[in-house]
Amino acid sequence: VKKISDAYFMDGEYERASKLYLNIQDKVGVSNVAEKYLMNGEYDKAINLYDKLGLSEKERDEKIAEAAVKKGDLDYAYKLYSKSGNKDKLVELGDLYFRKADYLTAAIMYEEAGNKSKIREVADKYYELANYEKAAKYYVLSGNSEEVKKIGDYYFADQDYEKAYSYYDIAGAKESLKILGNRYFMLKNYEKSREVYLKSGY
Repeated sequence: VKKISDAYFMDGEYERASKLYLNIQDKVGVSNVAEKYLMNGEYDKAINLYDKLGLSEKERDEKIAEAAVKKGDLDYAYKLYSKSGNKDKLVELGDLYFRKADYLTAAIMYEEAGNKSKIREVADKYYELANYEKAAKYYVLSGNSEEVKKIGDYYFADQDYEKAYSYYDIAGAKESLKILGNRYFMLKNYEKSREVYLKSGY
């Protein structure tokens, strides 16, 4: 039976091979078939065999996730790493998305992993790309509100006071809000000046 199982395996008839391997309790043979399924992206079939081999759900999912990464099925790998709560793997996956310039997805991975330094890298990248709205969001998430204030300073210098107000507010930059309130006062926009002063606690 072992020879017949091996012959089916060599011929690529993995379903027949796995049934015979299971009948004779050849765990190595079953595992080899499961790995072939992983290489082909047939994850459900691999899951079925790993369950029959008695692998724990965590061990099974880690194996499948690693294979999915090698095949470039990053979304599938993410689902499994997210389910298992493997923070290190989520960061590694985030790095792959980051290198593909998919910064938004990378940020999701880093946030789920609770890695603030990596979230900061996303914020820096968005700042470099002049996408200040997203940069501000990720600076706040990374605990770097001071960087958000700098974005406000950029808009203040550019005399775009509405945007400056928005970023100073996000950053909780009370002194900058007070200065902005003074600017609105000088421009005789007293209603806006009052609003900004109130935000600053002045």
